[in-house]
Amino acid sequence: MISPSKYDVEIEAIDEQIEVLVRKQRELSQARAEELCPYGVGDIIVNTRNGKNTKITAIKPSSWQDFKLVGADQKKDGTFGANRELWWY
Repeated sequence: MISPSKYDVEIEAIDEQIEVLVRKQRELSQARAEELCPYGVGDIIVNTRNGKNTKITAIKPSSWQDFKLVGADQKKDGTFGANRELWWY
């Protein structure tokens, strides 16, 4: 067990501030990704790898490009498969 210290209150306050800033950064990164993406969630695009229709299910922030897309290829019966990151859009 960690012994109490006179610095604990200040450390907890800083930890809470960090959590608030990290949450705000995530929200802004998500908003930026959605703003820069030319597609919207629910849009259908053609998969250039296999020619199948792919439904965009999520737009996510990325550290090395403006955004990442998550989507599912349309099956022959019209349903959509499992979600996965798209690297080919």
